[in-house]
Formats: sequence, C-alpha cells, structure tokens
Amino acid sequence: MHSLWMLPGVVGVGLATWMGFLFIGVRAKRRLWVVFGVAYFVAGCAVIAISSAFPTGTKEEPVPENAWSGWVTLGLWVLGIAHTILTNKAWLKARAHLDATSPAVTTVQEDTAPGAGDSGPVALASEPASADLNSASVESLLAAGLHRDEADAVVAARAQEPFAQASAVVTRAVLQPHRFAELRGRLVADVEPPDAAPRPASGRRLDL
Repeated sequence: MHSLWMLPGVVGVGLATWMGFLFIGVRAKRRLWVVFGVAYFVAGCAVIAISSAFPTGTKEEPVPENAWSGWVTLGLWVLGIAHTILTNKAWLKARAHLDATSPAVTTVQEDTAPGAGDSGPVALASEPASADLNSASVESLLAAGLHRDEADAVVAARAQEPFAQASAVVTRAVLQPHRFAELRGRLVADVEPPDAAPRPASGRRLDL
C-alpha cells in the first residue's frame, strides 16, 4: 500500500509522474523529491503544449514535429517509471522512520457496566477492585471480574445463606473452580458476627 504513489508514473504515460513525487516529497519533507515533482510537471506541460502547437497531420502527410513530441513523451514515461522504482526504496525507509517517530496516542477506554441503566459510562480500571460476596452490589461484583450471570448467582445464593468464606462460591456451585482461581484475590467474604445476647445487670440487689 505504501508504494501506491508509483501508480501515476506507471499509468500516466509520463504526464502524471509529478503527482507521485510531489506526494512523497511533501509527506516525507524531502525537498529534492518536491523538485523532481515540479520538474516532471513542467516537462509534461511542455510536451502537451508542443504537441498542441502543431497540426495533427495524416498518415499520408505526417507532421515530423508530432513524431518528435511522441518520442519525447515516451522517453519521459520510461524515465519516470525507472525513477519511481529507484526512489521507492528510499521512500519506504522514510515512511518507516515516520511511523517509528510518530507520537503514540493514548486513549481512555470507557464502557457502560451491564445493568447500570442510565448511570453513565464507567471507566475501566487498570486493576479490578475486590468485592465482598456478602454485601457487594451487582456492579461491584462485575467490577471485580465476575460475569453477569455469576454475579446474579452470588446475589441469589447469599440471600439464602451468607458465604462463610470466599471459597464457598465453589462448594455451593456458584462459580466454576477455574473461575474462582482467576478471581481468588478479588473476592472476600466478611460475615457479620451475630448480635451478642444482653448481659444481665451486675451488682447487689437491695431488699427494702
């Protein structure tokens, strides 16, 4: 694809070679190639002007000047093809240098969390956050790396009974073992201790 600049010189019968050289000269900031483009443009215009200045002639009475301009056009065409072939190697090197030195563009990728509704775009964090299996919302479970069906299964399972530990998501058939191995460091299970029974009031009782 980077050698398409040669096409005008090959199919342009010597009159469009200037387009390719002008393109690569401007693109690579090479003044010499721009000069070549201008030179081919002037030469092509001169050939057209000379050819149109003489009568066409006939087969019986040819015009020598037209034959001369035809040979000049053919020579310009061959010269342009050879010149583009020789220049293409230098152009490919210049193009590779341009690609290597072009500044990288850093973009911030955003996505909408499934089920977030109209809450707006959620920026994708570089590292997923951890989530508590017994209290995290569906969005938090998704941010920790769970799939939507897995997050729904966690919510349904903890509604019946809280998870005593994170590995319980495997024993209770909520997550596949290989999925838990991937998410082991992001899933926790904090169980709230039962409320302590009220202690009887201490002290001596006075009978009146």
